[in-house]
Amino acid sequence: GERKGLKIKGFDLSNSPLEYTRERVEGKRVVMTTTNGTKTLNKVEAADKIYIACMLNGKAVGKRLVEEEKDTVIVCAGTNGKFSIDDYACAGKIIYEANKFGKVELDDFAYAAFSAYNDHKDDIISLVKNAYHYKYLLSLGLGEDLKYCFKEDISDLVPEYKSGRIK
Repeated sequence: GERKGLKIKGFDLSNSPLEYTRERVEGKRVVMTTTNGTKTLNKVEAADKIYIACMLNGKAVGKRLVEEEKDTVIVCAGTNGKFSIDDYACAGKIIYEANKFGKVELDDFAYAAFSAYNDHKDDIISLVKNAYHYKYLLSLGLGEDLKYCFKEDISDLVPEYKSGRIK
């Protein structure tokens, strides 16, 4: 678990993706809570389907959304209830990938996210490096986590959140 980027006392792991190795989590139930993600999942719980997306699985999520042929809302968790450019970049990545698999109609916000990602896709860090949240996580010594989180398309998993669980 994590609050404000730091591991919660009493939890075995923080929010660092580098801590969730196969050796640590395989065959175990993982209970996790985060500052921004948990609140966002609670707010969208009534949605028909909720997928968990990031840069790591952006292509797989984009493909899945096109395959389902349904209107889709991409919800960015943000940071402490505010807009966060790193989430926006991820939304742009998903839209960029979805656009490769089929016709995608975009509202202005989605088009802006797509354009921001498209303009920086060869160096995504150039888009996010001055963002509040990115700099805050760097100040906590989480640079390696950030490097990992901005890797693209290294997973084809599309986790789904349903009834309080991610599977």
